[in-house]
Amino acid sequence: MIYKIGTIYEMKLEDLVEDLDQPRKHFDDTELEALQASIEQRGLLQPILVRESDDGRVIIVSGERRYRACKKIKGRDSIPV
Repeated sequence: MIYKIGTIYEMKLEDLVEDLDQPRKHFDDTELEALQASIEQRGLLQPILVRESDDGRVIIVSGERRYRACKKIKGRDSIPV
């Protein structure tokens, strides 16, 4: 797919790939649960940033905590990117 810079897309969580070069290696479960609760109550306030790799995968650049919190929300299968 051709993505336009500056456009927000709703993407399936299962279509996104975590960045292996992500500087943050530890994600605290308590903090993720708090973020999950906040997203459930208020919604996701800021989309995550992604990039498309040469082989077509969509890799998370920024917002992996938000991505992980959204994955924990029952019934949620997409996220704005």
